[in-house]
Amino acid sequence: MFSQNGRSRSPEYAAYRRRLAWQAFGDIYHRCHNNVVALVGLASALAVDVPVEKADLWSEVYVIHRILRDLGLFRLSRATLPTLKGILTEHGFNSDRDPRYIHADLSLRLMETDDDASEPLKALLTDVVKACRQELEDRNHLLPLAVLLGQTVRKAEGAGVKIPSEVQTTLHSALKQLGANIADMVKAISVDKPIAKDVLALFQKVERAAYASDVAQDYAVLGLAARRLLCSEVTSSPTPLDDAFATEILADHTVHLFSDAPAMTVEWPSQYAVELNYEGLGVAFLALNSSDELSVVCITDGKAYAIEQPKHERNFRDRFQEWLQNYPRDYGRVDREEGNNIFYLTMENLDLRLPETKRLILVAEPFLQQLTANLVVVLPVGSSFGHFTGTECAIGNIPSLTWLSTARSAQRSPRTNYKAWISADPECGFGDMQKPRFGAQEGGDREPTLNIALDRLGNCFEEFGFTVNNERQLPKTMQDASLAVVTAHGGLNRGGHYLHSIRDDEELIVSPPALAASLAGVELVILFVCSGGRIDKNPWDNSTSSLPKQLLNNGTRAVIASPWPLNVIVTYNWLEPFLRAWEAGSTVLDATKKANDAVASKLGEVPQYSLAMRVYGDALLTKLL
Repeated sequence: MFSQNGRSRSPEYAAYRRRLAWQAFGDIYHRCHNNVVALVGLASALAVDVPVEKADLWSEVYVIHRILRDLGLFRLSRATLPTLKGILTEHGFNSDRDPRYIHADLSLRLMETDDDASEPLKALLTDVVKACRQELEDRNHLLPLAVLLGQTVRKAEGAGVKIPSEVQTTLHSALKQLGANIADMVKAISVDKPIAKDVLALFQKVERAAYASDVAQDYAVLGLAARRLLCSEVTSSPTPLDDAFATEILADHTVHLFSDAPAMTVEWPSQYAVELNYEGLGVAFLALNSSDELSVVCITDGKAYAIEQPKHERNFRDRFQEWLQNYPRDYGRVDREEGNNIFYLTMENLDLRLPETKRLILVAEPFLQQLTANLVVVLPVGSSFGHFTGTECAIGNIPSLTWLSTARSAQRSPRTNYKAWISADPECGFGDMQKPRFGAQEGGDREPTLNIALDRLGNCFEEFGFTVNNERQLPKTMQDASLAVVTAHGGLNRGGHYLHSIRDDEELIVSPPALAASLAGVELVILFVCSGGRIDKNPWDNSTSSLPKQLLNNGTRAVIASPWPLNVIVTYNWLEPFLRAWEAGSTVLDATKKANDAVASKLGEVPQYSLAMRVYGDALLTKLL
């Protein structure tokens, strides 16, 4: 309209184009399943104060409606429907028959309806079938309605609704018109029990994103099908190979790979796990099925089997979500004088089972990567006394088997230097064992924690040839190291989740991404950082957020850290036995276990000390000789 008035270059026209650009930005990001960024785009569009034509206003409100719906803000999403209806009416459309408005209303109704609400679902199914039939000759309008019909059928079946034959006929006709590729996608995400090869076909149609961080959005629909592939109470059990495949699909694929991903097949995760068995590693696959119960499949000694999990009144997701409110953070706050009851009680409430093996790596979906597997309670057959898994088993976590396979095949770095960073007082007596190690400063105050760590780690650093940086700024000379030790304070956000800051005893505060960037390419990083090994699930997609992940994205192969606040006493009792095992050729997994055992031997069976340090990444990494 601006060009017709001769104002195509006016400031108002430029503002209008800017608003349309932000609107398109939000629409694209919503279709890529990144709802938060999409919402930012629409907020930016609305911030451009310029009159908008009705046709463009429809598109804008429609995108807002979809974003709010997919964020679970149903009340706000429904509040946009009268506006959409009014715009259509002003343009001469009959909103009661317009497929765009009908889909907006019906899709929101489906998401609002409880899974067990059979009568509302029966009524909704009738309306969706009617809408589908009206558009059977229009492929463009038919696609979203056909997807909606497939999802409604699945949800209604789950609620015990008997699906009439004419509904299946309508769905079949719609899928036939849409073509084989789209039909396969609709079937895979709509059936309650997909077939593994159909999930694989859906996986192979997803072109891997240029940036690893975008993979979670690309796999969003695929994840729905993969989760339904896992066994649940209402379906027949799949083979353990299917469960392993589904869990690998659900794992965290947003970590940068060292090379191209291996060709995926249904059998590949199990086959690669068997290869790891030959190297002495058991592999456990952990995921939640569509009933929110824990599925655990193990591959040890070349054999795949499921481990039955105890049944409880509340599903595993709810119990684990409750545990996450306080743990693992509060494990670091337990006074050793209080004993170990809090560890046993809280982990027994989770009541999960892992294989009894000596060496194990976990392949888990992001939600379950938050688990402190070292603390899983094992109750041996015939015994009434349990023990923590980590006391008998060396356990490592990986983002996915796909990531591990590329890491294991990648060329090693020729770097050999050992470096350490502790932002501490350079006059604190580094290496001077004559100084009081826990001596009080003037006024009776305790010596700052990092000064104590620097003092007590001094001889170990000297013996193993470390270059120690104790400047009160982020180190800039660490990237030529093969192994780096970082000792600092870690701070969580106000809610007690997500590692938020790295600090010293004075005024230095840096972000975890900045620290990870300063250590880019260091193959092995040991973090003596409170909650440095903590893993949190990204609330917006199927990925994790953690400092270990940020390090892996910067080229690190393995990270050792504690998921809870770490007492300084652990640092100087742990590092020397680890380095001795590492220098002798032990894998990072075995060296960590030996160091944890040494802490237990020195300080007693105190889980917050002896089971704190765990491995994330390539557990089979060894020193390059």
